[in-house]
Amino acid sequence: MITSENIKKFPHLDKSGLSPRKTRNGPEHEFLQNYLQNYLPSTPKGQELTIFIEPNVDSVFPDAVAVYWDLNIVKKWNERRLLLSKQDIRLLHYFSLVNTASYNTLEKVFSLNLHKSIGRLAEANLIKKNKSDFWSIKPLKNIFAIKRLITIEAKISDWQGGLLQAFFHTWFASESYLLISKLPKGEQLVDDASRLGIGIATNETPLENSLSKARCENIPKSYASWLFNEWAWKTKAN
Repeated sequence: MITSENIKKFPHLDKSGLSPRKTRNGPEHEFLQNYLQNYLPSTPKGQELTIFIEPNVDSVFPDAVAVYWDLNIVKKWNERRLLLSKQDIRLLHYFSLVNTASYNTLEKVFSLNLHKSIGRLAEANLIKKNKSDFWSIKPLKNIFAIKRLITIEAKISDWQGGLLQAFFHTWFASESYLLISKLPKGEQLVDDASRLGIGIATNETPLENSLSKARCENIPKSYASWLFNEWAWKTKAN
């Protein structure tokens, strides 16, 4: 697990802009830790599971983010990728949406340090130049390693508040869950979660057997999805 207390053990990660919130010990933290250690989906062969505790994602702090990523994909990534900035990652996500764009078009959207960002992405083998000053992203299957990006918001009380927080995390996650100690009486919480696409997980029940499962969406959904792609890899990069 990557926390504010141990991030310095990962030199590449510590310099990447990741800034987890300081651990707040208490019943909710213990509740979450027990669940993460015992009830997450098993890691498929050839994949790695990296868990981030309260990472800062544009001033939002999900309690936990579980990243399942493919080890074989990252084997061909080069070390220049370690030098990418958040601005570079934003540009990369833009490319993943449009696939190909001219320099003139990019200037209208990314005027700040565009030339340097394009240079770093090209050196990292993430984009390539085509004819007539057009740039294209490399195949996503070769540059995006995450298979599942699961957020978990743990609440002992204030379940509706937790549900709203879990919904906020859907802007970058493939699945978002609210973890509660027990299901409250009535169906309102489950119905609300279902409408929002949020899963409801309860104590001592494996995530895959949750009463209400999260809507599974394709990723990357935003530049933050790419951030976790880079952060997860940097925990193992040489």
